[in-house]
Amino acid sequence: MVTESQRALLRTHGVLVGRTLIGLLFLVSGVFMLKSMGVAGVTAMLAGLGVPAAGLVAVIMLLTKIGGGACLVLGYKTDHAAIALFIFTFFTIVLVHNNMKEMTSALKNLSVMGGLLYVLAYGAGDGWKLCASK
Repeated sequence: MVTESQRALLRTHGVLVGRTLIGLLFLVSGVFMLKSMGVAGVTAMLAGLGVPAAGLVAVIMLLTKIGGGACLVLGYKTDHAAIALFIFTFFTIVLVHNNMKEMTSALKNLSVMGGLLYVLAYGAGDGWKLCASK
């Protein structure tokens, strides 16, 4: 059982840790993908999956992962970041994790989408963020 004081502590620090962990998932994987594959490699991967306009989609994907992840970590425009990352994650399931071999990855992405809905519902939380709400 969680007491009210513990719940208040979670609202301040738990939300901060939660949004930071979700943000790091996207930020680190996006930076790693950019450094290891480059835009050309990501474009080739997407083209291999049959994604139309793969070059444009690759740039949008990398910007969404890196920018959205950074926004969550920093607590900046978390609602916009959560929506963008939610949509991105949905399309990742549809385009990449769409068969039985990818079921575990699809379920993990659904869990991340659930976390993003929490971020959308509760915002950056009461803990540290780059810009205080007005």
